[in-house]
Amino acid sequence: MSDNVVKRKNKKEENEQEYIFINKMYTGTFTENNIGHEIINFFKTDKNESYIYIVPHGCISEEYKKTNKDGETTTNIKYILFTSKIYDGNKIKILGKAEGLKLINKYNDSPEGRKAACKKQEKLNDIQYYNTTINNIEFIVHGEKNEDVYVTFKADKVFKLKEDKPIIISMNENKNQKSFYSDDENATIIKCNWRIGHQNTSLKLNEAGELKDIIENPDYWDDTDIVPINEKITNKYSNTNQFNFLKLILKEDDETIFTNMFYYYLKNNDKMLKQFIEFLNEKNNLMIDSNMEMKIEREKPTRNSNTDADERNKQIDECESLSHKEKEDLKSQKTKYIDLWIDSEKDIIIIENKIHSGLNGIDKEKELSQLDTYYQYAILNQNNRNIYAFIFVPNYNEEKIKKEKEKINKTNSKNYGGKYKIITYGELYEFFKSFKKETKYIEDKYYDDFLNAISKHKYMPSEEMERRFVLAIQNAKTE
Repeated sequence: MSDNVVKRKNKKEENEQEYIFINKMYTGTFTENNIGHEIINFFKTDKNESYIYIVPHGCISEEYKKTNKDGETTTNIKYILFTSKIYDGNKIKILGKAEGLKLINKYNDSPEGRKAACKKQEKLNDIQYYNTTINNIEFIVHGEKNEDVYVTFKADKVFKLKEDKPIIISMNENKNQKSFYSDDENATIIKCNWRIGHQNTSLKLNEAGELKDIIENPDYWDDTDIVPINEKITNKYSNTNQFNFLKLILKEDDETIFTNMFYYYLKNNDKMLKQFIEFLNEKNNLMIDSNMEMKIEREKPTRNSNTDADERNKQIDECESLSHKEKEDLKSQKTKYIDLWIDSEKDIIIIENKIHSGLNGIDKEKELSQLDTYYQYAILNQNNRNIYAFIFVPNYNEEKIKKEKEKINKTNSKNYGGKYKIITYGELYEFFKSFKKETKYIEDKYYDDFLNAISKHKYMPSEEMERRFVLAIQNAKTE
């Protein structure tokens, strides 16, 4: 067989090869404060059509293109799997799939190709969401606006994975590896033999085995939620765009301001503070005594300015609950500040409030984080009291904080980080909202602003992206 015949044969086989393309959703720093263009993947247009955006730039490489008999550039991607970002170091969750793909953006994934694609997609008047052309939607909320590629494919069908059939793709040899995500326990684990990188990846359809079987099994998939943006969806997020004083001063994501508001309402309402303690008990199966007189402080320093160094060091040396290494670390530490400190004669409650930031003050040399420092300070001042620790976190950042806690725990034998219970902003919103009806306890004209400010942070990552998308559409309508 001649070299030319072999080349033609190989080229034909290459053209006939089909792929499963894995597209990770909402990864990277761009989506922390902006709208990931891939949000369109799970919504139909006003014409009931489905378009797909491939992260990070809306382009695909040449290996996923082929030429049909009419000379048209098409794709050899049979299915696109939408997945979560990587977690536990080697896992991704399947979120949905798309099939019946028509390539819209045929330009290369290069600076020149993206620039040409942007020019080509300047006017996509046929692609509208809730009567708003896609080009008029501001996907960049924070930062400088740049040229955008808006769509990569048009799809015949898009599905979400059924909630009762979770699937995880894992590189780990041990399918029984413990995870800190509770919903992993009932998931189908697919062991993959390819590397799950931070960029998109693919595998040949004829080598996909169990994954191919699941993709093609209709029992796993549902398209009833793949609908155009409608009034029901916009109403879901309507209260998050209501005016509040934090929106006025551009401080809707300021952790210190939220800490101050929590402090204000809990400090000035004994009934609320008592029920807040009961709320913490109920959520975490605890036994904090809510009948005791409680004192609440904000920005509690971990070093008492009224205590000289020798006296403090003596207090540290006499603490039997701390190891020698912990005592030496405490002596050399600079002053840190605990967001909220609530204590009584029986209990100590530590509260760390987070919004977009992660766990700070991680000292790799000493294997410490701010959580360790706060807990050690509580031990130092324990006096036979019970210690309870919590982290307040937006629902969309809950997994991020869990992951950081897990990383800290692996390097710290005391596992102080593991003692912190997570309370989401969604749970806080429901608690504080419960007082809205009890006007005899709440007589504050700013309480609605307080609730509206919290409500922005009560959504899961996919809901948060959906919320931003809906608000961007509404903003485009008013301009």
